[in-house]
Amino acid sequence: MKSTSSIIARDVVLGENVKIGHFVIIEKGCQIKDNVLIENRAIIHKNTLIGENTIIQEDVIVGKQPRPGPRSTYKIEEQGGTTIGKNNLIGTRTIIYAGTRIGDNCFVADDAGIREGCEIGDWCTIGRKVTMEFGTKIGHHTRIMGNSQITGKTQIGNNVFIGPDVSTVSDKKMARGGNTCNPPIIKDKCRIGGNSAILPGVTIGEDSAIAAGSVVFEDVEDFQIVMGNPAKFCGVVMKKDRFKEQSDKR
Repeated sequence: MKSTSSIIARDVVLGENVKIGHFVIIEKGCQIKDNVLIENRAIIHKNTLIGENTIIQEDVIVGKQPRPGPRSTYKIEEQGGTTIGKNNLIGTRTIIYAGTRIGDNCFVADDAGIREGCEIGDWCTIGRKVTMEFGTKIGHHTRIMGNSQITGKTQIGNNVFIGPDVSTVSDKKMARGGNTCNPPIIKDKCRIGGNSAILPGVTIGEDSAIAAGSVVFEDVEDFQIVMGNPAKFCGVVMKKDRFKEQSDKR
């Protein structure tokens, strides 16, 4: 079912029971699988694939091509199609750029921005107003809470928790040393408290814990707890508090 006010390219492939709201635009080469809901004013750019049972809420943009700003030093290339897996919810006004892949059973909250070439695994949560820059890779079962900023090409593992208002940084010279990009690596199962800052080149070890408000400027070993500005070692995650595997359910 689709509204007569929507514009859908002739070669778009629509599955069964697809519902499309008012003033939706779906460009050429897109595939929309069964039981997808696309709400009012969404724009689906060319060569996008949307999996079964996914909901695209109002004013979402999927598959947007990146464009450089007048002072940008990052080389922009045209990206391929965007893939959104099955059973996802993409919140209102979210923008997902071209070349990004989102797995199954994910929740992307309102006003998130996910740049080109990102990869997000299954069962992930991307909070409200999260900014995820180009080329970021996220594993499965990872949660990033609202207003966090993930710098370009950051690697984030499985079962990671990143609290609200966390920032990651990749440019140690703060725009005075050319186009440098040395993003942090955040390993499996670690937890980062709200309002923390993870500085360039830092590796956050497996199942470690970063206290809220910390500024992390050097590597954190597996199972370590750090806190403060600058962050300092203050303990070890006890065995009874370490991550335990969970089933694939919300």
